[in-house]
Amino acid sequence: MSFRRVVTVALFAITLVPAIAAAQTSTYPMTFGIKAGVNASTLSTQDNQLDTSNIWGAVGGIFTGRNISENLGIQLEALYSQRGAKDISTSAETRIRLTYLDLPLTARFGSTTANDVHFHAFTGPQLGIKLSAKAENDFLGVEEDLDDEVKSWDFGWTLGAGVEMNNVSLDARYTLGLTNIDNSESSDGSIKNRTFTVLVGYRFR
Repeated sequence: MSFRRVVTVALFAITLVPAIAAAQTSTYPMTFGIKAGVNASTLSTQDNQLDTSNIWGAVGGIFTGRNISENLGIQLEALYSQRGAKDISTSAETRIRLTYLDLPLTARFGSTTANDVHFHAFTGPQLGIKLSAKAENDFLGVEEDLDDEVKSWDFGWTLGAGVEMNNVSLDARYTLGLTNIDNSESSDGSIKNRTFTVLVGYRFR
């Protein structure tokens, strides 16, 4: 997928929150900020196609949101996200590195604007747009492009909780991939993303 298409999709998605919020009461202001953290991800496979373990990756981006009521809000994020897994089925471990633009749209239970310590929980769908897919093997010194073997998008569901103090937040989430991302012609199995994420955020407003 070209950089222009990625930017277009991201900008279109980010406009969804203001459009939805505009239909609600104007009592609650829009919020926006930045987030960054780490992913611990793996791949769930059908019929033992791969023997995998977790791999670490970076994640970060921007968010915007708005409360609909005192304790219910919506939030949209656009996150650069490194996912994948280690294939440990052979003695020479191979790292499968998948990079996505993740667009989670979540309902938040708990205030997003209070200037004190408060907890919140959130859940909602996530669309992942593939940016790259590679297999790396340091032992053999090779890198393989897997772009044609991995689908260009991934749909999942996110569930998490966090705490916010003034403008700083910390949240942990688990995203269950629901799409079979295996696009190879030779396989009739299923490979799905599984990702645990910890993010630190800063809200500008």
